[in-house]
Amino acid sequence: MTPVFPLSQAYLPGDTVVLRVFEPRYLALFDELQDSHATSFVTVLIERGREVGGGDRRFGLGVTVRLESVDTSDGMLLVHGRADDPVHLTRWLDDDPYPRAETTMVDYPEPSGAVLSDAASGLTLLGQSVRSLLARHGVDPENGPAHLLAPLQTVASGRWYSGTPGMAGVQHAFWAVARCVPCGPLDRHLFLRPDELPDRVRAMRRVIEHTDEVLRFSSERGS
Repeated sequence: MTPVFPLSQAYLPGDTVVLRVFEPRYLALFDELQDSHATSFVTVLIERGREVGGGDRRFGLGVTVRLESVDTSDGMLLVHGRADDPVHLTRWLDDDPYPRAETTMVDYPEPSGAVLSDAASGLTLLGQSVRSLLARHGVDPENGPAHLLAPLQTVASGRWYSGTPGMAGVQHAFWAVARCVPCGPLDRHLFLRPDELPDRVRAMRRVIEHTDEVLRFSSERGS
């Protein structure tokens, strides 16, 4: 049984998670985590409905969040954590006293060395595309949030692997690029899907291209 915090935000591995908790059921969730000295919970994107009050419909993929601190501020809890491993939420349990589910780790298929090399090259190019996209739309990759943009710069440089990269390194690069794509929560959630690696890279390319089009259209309308 895993405690779950459904949200309107989709987190990816490596994301910083900051939550302001005031609803009674989630206050109970974090009280219990602290009482039991537990160090993690799961967050999942709400498919339909609202965060507050229950009755929401939730997706079946989320991420674990490692707790870093829980503080009291102005009658609410301020929770800091770090998004970690993707998980399947295989069965929802009663929401009393807070949402809970049975979960399993997402097992991403590991391809052959040649496919890994192609994916690594593709991710380097996508890292460069995201870096350019951010610069075009007013985010300076040199002076932006270091915890986000430094890993992106590393992938975009093409110097993050030599020879045949391993799956762990490719996964790390995938999340480094994905975290920096300024897309909406539904597209972010798409990055969690346990598809074959080439399909995941192609899906990321489509999201980047679509995001660039949306931002360009918004910029032109505002000018």
